This record gives sequence, C-alpha cells and structure tokens, in this order.
Amino acid sequence: MDVLCSDKTGTLTKNELTIKDPKSYSKKYSAEDVVFKAALGVKNEEGADAIDTALMQYLPNDKKQTLENYQIIDYIPFNPTDKFTAATIKGPKDEIFHIRKGAPQVILKGSSNRDEVGSQVEDDISEFGAAGYRCIGVSVSTHKNKDKNYKIIGLIPLFDPPRDDTAITIKKCVELGIGIKMITGDQLVIAKETCRQLDIGTNIIPGDVFVDKNKIHEDYGVPRSQLVEDADGFAQVSPVDKYTIIKQLHKNHHIVGMTGDGVNDTAALHKADIGIAVAGATDAARSAADIVLKTPGLSVIVDAIVGSRKIFKRMKTYCTYSISMAVRVVLLFTILTVAYNWYFPTVAMVILAVLNDGCMMAVSRDRAKPNPFPDKWNGISVFSVAIAYGIYLTVSSIVIFEIAYSTTWFETTFGLHHLNHQGLVGLIYLQVSIGGLATIFICRSRSFSFMEKPGLLVIAAFVVAQVIASVIGAYGLPNQFENFGGCGWGYVLVAWVWCIIWYIPMDILKVICYQITKIDWSRHEYTKKMYTGRRTRLTKTQRNMSKRDAEAKSTVSTSKRG
Repeated sequence: MDVLCSDKTGTLTKNELTIKDPKSYSKKYSAEDVVFKAALGVKNEEGADAIDTALMQYLPNDKKQTLENYQIIDYIPFNPTDKFTAATIKGPKDEIFHIRKGAPQVILKGSSNRDEVGSQVEDDISEFGAAGYRCIGVSVSTHKNKDKNYKIIGLIPLFDPPRDDTAITIKKCVELGIGIKMITGDQLVIAKETCRQLDIGTNIIPGDVFVDKNKIHEDYGVPRSQLVEDADGFAQVSPVDKYTIIKQLHKNHHIVGMTGDGVNDTAALHKADIGIAVAGATDAARSAADIVLKTPGLSVIVDAIVGSRKIFKRMKTYCTYSISMAVRVVLLFTILTVAYNWYFPTVAMVILAVLNDGCMMAVSRDRAKPNPFPDKWNGISVFSVAIAYGIYLTVSSIVIFEIAYSTTWFETTFGLHHLNHQGLVGLIYLQVSIGGLATIFICRSRSFSFMEKPGLLVIAAFVVAQVIASVIGAYGLPNQFENFGGCGWGYVLVAWVWCIIWYIPMDILKVICYQITKIDWSRHEYTKKMYTGRRTRLTKTQRNMSKRDAEAKSTVSTSKRG
C-alpha cells in the first residue's frame, strides 16, 4: 500500500460531538430553542447517532422532560443523497409541524427565507468551518404539506476532536512512505482545518468537480488524474465520489487502502485494495472491508504496515537464497562432473539439503528491517541478484577445488597432507556448506550485511549447521560411505578462511547488483515528494486552488465591508 485514503468522521476524529454557541435566525426562537427543535427529530434516543447524542447532552433536564410531550408521527432517516433527516411532530396541543436537520447548505437551499438570511448563514458556516466546527442546519415548517414552506431557524456548530493518536499515526505513515488523503462529506473549510490540525496538507478538492471532467480542466487546468494525484484530501463528496477517487488512484498505478466506518463508505471500502473498517463501524462497512479493527484509532494500521513489510523482507530473503543455492549446486557439480570427471556423493548432497533447509526455516523468524518505502515485487531484480550470487559461489568453489586437485600449494605452503578423492569430497562439502549458509546473511540485508543484525534463531541455526558440517568435513562418514572421507582439521581451517575471504567481496557484489537492477520506485515518487517534509514547490493545481481561494476571500470581505 502506498496511498491511504481515510474517512474523517469517526476515523480520523473521535465522533464525539459537542455543541458550542448555536445561532438563531428567527426572533421567534432562541439559540436553545434551535437545539430543542432539532432534538424533537431524534427518533430513538437509545440508538441515536453522534449528532443526536450531542443534541440530547446539550439540553438541560427540564427541556429533556418536555420532549416527552411531543410525538414523532412520521420520520425520514438521513441518507447521503438528500443529506438531511425529516420528522413530522405532533405537539401537546395536537398541533402538527415538520422539522428538518442536516447539511446547512441543503437546509438553506430548501428554505423559503433563504433570500433574507442566506448571506448571514453562509458567513457563519465559513466562520465556524474555519475554526474546525461542523454545522447542521435546522428548519421548521407548519404547512400541511410536509415538503413546503420550510424556514431555516438556526445553525448548530459541532466540534469533533481528532483522535489522540491520529496525528502520530499519520506522521508514522508518512515516514513509511504512505501518502495520506482525507475523504469526507463535510464542508471544504472544515476539511481544510482538520487537515491543518493533523498536518496532512490543505490542498483539498471539493467533490463537485467529479460531476464534469471538463469543469476540472476549466477550474484547475489539469486532468482529473493529476488533480486526484496532487490532492491532500476531498470534501463534500458523495459515496459515488469516494468510489471514483479510489478508481482514479488505481488508474494512477497506486495500491490503495481505504478506512471508513459508515454505510456511505462501503463502495469505496470494497473498491480499495485494502479496505479497513475501523472500530465501531456499521455491519455494512465491516462486510465490505478486508480488515476490521477492534480497537479505536488507526495506530494499529502502522503495526500492520511494518509487520507486512517484515514478512515481505523474509520472503524475499528466502527466495533469493533458495534461487542462489539452486544455481550454485547445479552449476558447480555440473562443471566438476563434465570438466574434471569428478563425482560428488549423493549422501553429501542430501546432508547439504537438510542443513540448508533447517537454516532457511529459521529465516521465517529472522529479525527483519522493514523498508522505508512501500515494497514492490521485482522478479528481475531477485533472479538477477540470486544468479549473481550462485555464479560467484561457484567460482569460489571451483578455484579452491582446482588448487587442491591440480596443485600442491596447500601442502608446500601450509604443510598439509595431500588429499585423495575421499578427502577432497570432505573439503568441497565443507566449503559449499559454509559459503552457502553464509549467503543467508548477505541475502537478508539490502546494504552491507554487518549493518543489519540478524535474529538469534538464524545465528543459532547457522552455528549448529556449521559445527555439524565441520565435524563431517574433518572426519567424513563411516566406511559404508566409501566416497565420503574426511579432510582433517587443517583443511577445515582452510575452508573457513577461504569462505571468509570470499564473503567480504560478496557484500560489495550485492550492492552493485541492486544498483544495476534497482527496484523501480517511480510509483512512489509522489509519496516522497509530497509527504517527506514541506513541499518545495506549488503544483499547477495548488496555484489555481490558491487563486480561487484568494478571490473567494476577497469577495466575502468586500461584501462585509459593503
């Protein structure tokens, strides 16, 4: 995963709303009356959502008791398309009236008094949003037809604080090369303020741009693919818009994660490569997700990212090591058989395989260092590096075989005895075993092997295997294995020194091979540029956004002065 899209309410924030300083636009209703009217539309206090809970908590006890005198006779629940709830209320004197509460722009648009109070409402929405407050509008109608003559009576600002661990989690995700994009149905100003508090970035795109592709070119001067790529988040979006954003990120060759908790997130959760339903998510969101979090907050996602990268690292180590050993064994003994007419005993091959498999199993519990950026499987790189290791190890074995088989250098230089065929089997077996298993320490690290400490289990497996191999190499096998004799402890020391000498350049070979067959990180260049520290330049999209924001602010300030 290299991009994480996250819903705001209930995911980045606590979804624990509090009300502060409601606004009234009617002389008939006080600020407290606005909240009371909104609370009349709470259908089920026990199963209320976060907004309804905040309304009930705000009201004093005497007002809560007064609610019992009213009866809901018709109710329309909230849906992402209409963006409001509607209730028909029967009062204590059998009077009938209708109440709507929901997105303030929607409530204002459906109000008959929008010409009178519209400018004030919009200014208050912007002011509350700039301070990080989410607003709901409340309107009332006494008309017999429940769809007519609604008048907006007030705004209720709601503050939803970010989760305690959200900012830290986002920072850690950024450090791991994950691009963060917030997707919310809330207003643009609220989204910008939330992103500012969480240090995500304030290049927020309104959802209405997805209605018309031509409008994107006209307003921003870039195609939709670039707009989605550059954005830090999206506001005022519908469930369809969330799905469209995920789909576009896929077209931009990203592996996308999506977090959410509501029914309106289900399509995006299903479309994402990794759908994550947070704690407290609805059943619909849970069923659409790949992962369901059972504890509040997003910090566990970081643990999942680090854990998965460690698993990837171990898998890559295993594959590289297995391929290199296969290449080395096949190539070495083919050359010895064809060029020297020299045969290696089958039992020696079996012992090599058993000890190798034991060490390879230990790799599954190795201490793995996760990559700082998202992993991408590169078969060419893995096979190229593994084949290079196999060829290098083959050369090291051929050279020591040639010296021991065709010359007397070891005898004349170190005073060792001459090796017959059986003794040479013991030497080659030990050199192949030591050099091969030592390759694990090369494969498990991306830089020089001494810079990454291996796990104790891997070290223990190597030590045990080499103690066994050294004893077998020194003494050979019992007489029934006529072709497998011992080389003696003098040649055991030669094999160890020989493998150490050849091990050091192998580290350098690894670094060179990885540079030649470097993994293509182009897919993650966006992450590196956009999320490692502050941006060094403004994109074309941002310049257009800044220009539009400046014009909007200028218009508002001019209207206020007027």
